[in-house]
Formats: sequence, C-alpha cells, structure tokens
Amino acid sequence: MRIALRVERFVIPVYLLVLALLLAIQRPNPAFCAGDTDSSCPPERIENPRLVHRVSPRYPAEARREHVWGEVTLEAQVLKDGSVSEVKVVKCTSPRHGFEAAAIEAVKQWRYEPGTCDGKPVDVWFQVVVSFR
Repeated sequence: MRIALRVERFVIPVYLLVLALLLAIQRPNPAFCAGDTDSSCPPERIENPRLVHRVSPRYPAEARREHVWGEVTLEAQVLKDGSVSEVKVVKCTSPRHGFEAAAIEAVKQWRYEPGTCDGKPVDVWFQVVVSFR
C-alpha cells in the first residue's frame, strides 16, 4: 500500500515529502562542526578545538545485561578554557538503555585545547558520536 498526496497533476509519495522537509530544516552536520557562540567571528575563521583528555563512558548495566550496543550523537559546547559546558542529545540508536546519560557524563569530563578565531580562544559548538560496543 502506497500513501501518496496529489499536488495539482503530480503525485508525490509522502515519504519523499517528509525527506524533503527533514533536509530543509536540518542544520549542517559534519563530523566536527565548529560554530562560534560569539557571532563576531565567521565560522570559516574558527579553528576547531582539539581533544586532549578523554574519559571513556561507563557501559550501562542494563545494556550490558541485555547485550545491547548503541551510539549517541551529542552536541556540545567547548568553552574558551577548554572545558565542556552544555551537552545535548541529538540522536541515540538504542534509547531506554541508559546510553544518553552515560555519554553526557563522559563528554562533560573531556578537556580540549579551545577553539580559536584569529588565534584567540572562543566558545565553540560541535557534534561528537559516542559508541557503546
């Protein structure tokens, strides 16, 4: 069974409309996306932060017991001092198993050389994927 929407003389499958809407509203999502929270610096002049200390996330007990794996995509802000402040979940492949909380807890402990704009430290937002296997 195919659901379709008739627009004038064309028939457009609903899944194509949904895909088009998602692509239209989605922000750029490269693997490491720098974006200055201080809008005075254009993104093309921002140097990405560099990870200098990584804390491994703890594997949630429930997920380990059920032999479940997953990945969590997070959006995080690295401050001028290299610490991580805000962390938001963008996507999780296995929700309800505790991966989101474990990933956020670990990433908040990570330390970076801060992102820079023209050599000066700036606050930077980026995306990171935390894998649980």
